[in-house]
Amino acid sequence: MLKLSHIAFCSVLLLAVGCSTTPPTGTTGGGVGPCTPACGANSTCNADGTCSCYPNYTNCPGDDGGTVCAQVLLDNNNCGGCGVTCPTGESCLGGACTCNLTTCSDGDGGGSVCTDPESDPLNCGMCNHKCPEGESCVLGECSCMPSLTIAQCTTDGGLSCVDLTIDPNNCGGCGIMCAANQHCAAPGGAGGVCVCNVDAGPDEPLLPIDNCGGTCQDTTSDPFNCGGCGNVCVSGSCILGDAGAGICNCPLPYTQCGPDCVDTYSDINHCGSCDNDCTIVGAGLTELNCNLGRCYCGPTGQGTICPDGTCSTLGRDPNNCGTCGNVCLAPAQDCDNGTCVCPDSESLCGSPDAGIPLFCINTTEDMLNCGNCGNVCGTTYAANSGCRFGLCTCSPGQSHLCAASNPGGALPTCTCVADSVNNGNCATLSFAADVYPLLAQQSGSFGCSASGCHGGPNPAAGLGFLDSNWMMDAGMAFAELLSPPPAASGDGGSSESIPYCDAGVPGDAPATQCACVSRVLPGNHNGSYLIDVLLNDLPGLCPHNLAMPLDDAGGWTPLGSCSQQLMQQWIDTGAAP
Repeated sequence: MLKLSHIAFCSVLLLAVGCSTTPPTGTTGGGVGPCTPACGANSTCNADGTCSCYPNYTNCPGDDGGTVCAQVLLDNNNCGGCGVTCPTGESCLGGACTCNLTTCSDGDGGGSVCTDPESDPLNCGMCNHKCPEGESCVLGECSCMPSLTIAQCTTDGGLSCVDLTIDPNNCGGCGIMCAANQHCAAPGGAGGVCVCNVDAGPDEPLLPIDNCGGTCQDTTSDPFNCGGCGNVCVSGSCILGDAGAGICNCPLPYTQCGPDCVDTYSDINHCGSCDNDCTIVGAGLTELNCNLGRCYCGPTGQGTICPDGTCSTLGRDPNNCGTCGNVCLAPAQDCDNGTCVCPDSESLCGSPDAGIPLFCINTTEDMLNCGNCGNVCGTTYAANSGCRFGLCTCSPGQSHLCAASNPGGALPTCTCVADSVNNGNCATLSFAADVYPLLAQQSGSFGCSASGCHGGPNPAAGLGFLDSNWMMDAGMAFAELLSPPPAASGDGGSSESIPYCDAGVPGDAPATQCACVSRVLPGNHNGSYLIDVLLNDLPGLCPHNLAMPLDDAGGWTPLGSCSQQLMQQWIDTGAAP
C-alpha cells in the first residue's frame, strides 16, 4: 500500500512525475536498523549499512555541513537543483521558482519582480504604482508611515504626508496654522509648536522674536519692546544693533541706558558706559563727578579714584605719581606733573647701570653737574670756573679768561681781576694774539680765510680779510671789523657788494642795527654786531646777513663756549688790536 505522503505528493504534481508505488526497502531514517547513526529524513538504510535518499530525492549539502535529501521539484531552498533558493514571494513547483503573488516589471523595462501589491510601495495596489516619498503601502493603498511627527493631512494637493514639526499649516497636528510672525518648530525635541520669528531677509535665517504678552513682537524694531519685552525707548526709536539685538536709538551725544537716554561723558551713574556708577566706584569718597567719561573726585574735580579707594591727584601725589600705586622712592621722592622728581627743583643724576647711584643735585650751581648731569665745568669750560644759572662761567670776582691760554689748545683758565695786587697774573687780551687765531681756524669752503668769501674786490659782507696774495692778514681783519664801510657810492666800489647799506641806516647807528656800521663796539659786547653774528642772534633790520662761521656745507657751526667767552671779553676790555 502507498503511504499517504506519496499519495499527496502525486496529487499535487497531478501525476506530472512518476511516483514509485513500491515502498523502499531497508530501514527508514530514525536510527532503526543496521545504519548507525540513523539515516536522515527522506532516506533509507541499505543492507550494507549506508543511507540512500528516496527515489526522486537528491542528496544536497545541508546548513550544518552535512547532507540532506531534498525534493528538488518542490524544495524552495533547492529548487531544480542543490542550493537554488526561490526569492521571497515565489514557490518551487516542478523544479522551478514560480511567483505565487503578482509579477510586475522591474521598472527598467527589461525584467520583472514578484511582489505583493498589498505592501510594496513601488507597486502599491497595482504594478508600477509608486507611493510618494515618506509614505508606505498598507493593504494596497499609499499611506503615511506611523510616526509622532508625520501625519496624512489635507493640503492644496490633496491628502499628503506632512512633518508636524515644521509645517506652519499643520503644526503639531493637521489644520493647526501658525499666525503671522510665527513659524513651526520643535523646541527641546517636543512636538511641533508655533513660535515667534521674523525673516531677516532673503536667504537669511530666522531671528527670534519675543512672545510679549501673548503677541509676537519684533524686538529689533519695536520701541516698546526694544531688545526685550517691556524695554521702552524714551527716544521712540529702536534699531538693530551690531550684536543682532534691538537697541534704542538715542540722538547724539546720548546713549540708551535702560529706559533713559544719558550723556555718558557727564552722567555720574553711567560714566563712560552704562551702569558705570561713580558713586559705587568711589564709595566713601565725596565730591564725585563724571568728566569726559571718567570718574573724578576731590574739591578740584580732577582727583583720580584709585583701586585702594583713595582720591589722588596723580600729578603731584608721591604715593600715586602718574598712575595709581606708583610710589616715589628716595632720592626722587617728590611728584611733579606725574613724574617722580627730586625735591627743591633739583635734578636726578646718576646711572645705576653704570654703577653710579642715583642722587639729587642742583644743576643750576653745581660745577660738577652744571646745566645737566655730568657736565664738569673744569673739563668742558675752563679751569677754576664755576656754575651760575646752569652755565659754566667765571665767578663775578674774576675778570676774564687768562689770555695766556691758547684758544686752539688747552682749555683757558679763569683768573682774577687785574689790579695792583695781581697785575701780572694775566696779559691783556688782544685781537692779534687771541681773536685772530680763532678766525684763522675757520677755513674750509666757507671759512674766514677761504678765498671765495672775504677776498677779492667784492668780499662777503664787505669784509676783506685776505691780502693781494689771498693770505689772511690780521691787520686787515682788525681794521675791517673796527671800521664801518663807506656808504654806497654807485661807482662800483667795494661797498657796491653790500646792497643793504643803501637802506638809509645812519652812519652813527648802533652796531647791532646793521652790518653797515661798526661790527665791534669796544667795551660793550652786547652792542657789537660781531657777537650777534657769532651767536646767530641777528637783528631784524639785517635779514640778508648770515650767522657765522659756516661749515663746508654752508650751515652755521657755532664757536665753543670758551671761544665765545674769549671774544666777548676781548670786546669788553677795549677790543685791543
